[in-house]
Amino acid sequence: EESKDRVFAVLNTLEEFLEGQEWFSGSDGHSLADLSILANFATIYHVGLDVGNYPNIATWYERCSSLPGFSENEDGAKMFATFVKSKLTEPF
Repeated sequence: EESKDRVFAVLNTLEEFLEGQEWFSGSDGHSLADLSILANFATIYHVGLDVGNYPNIATWYERCSSLPGFSENEDGAKMFATFVKSKLTEPF
């Protein structure tokens, strides 16, 4: 439960950070920060996170779908999420 609370605290921070901007770098385009966060967020998303509670992150994630390597990242995130879900004692 404590780990889940930390994940949600980080998601709340990310949600607030994206308020009024498209990318985590705050610039007009994506940066290494976006790619790094994407790699981690995609796994959480595929574990079963309801992004409806995070509209800024959901919009950002959709925007990321146009980035090079997005589909390869999705494949890896889905595989890792399957492993994570097998270890959870309750749904995310």
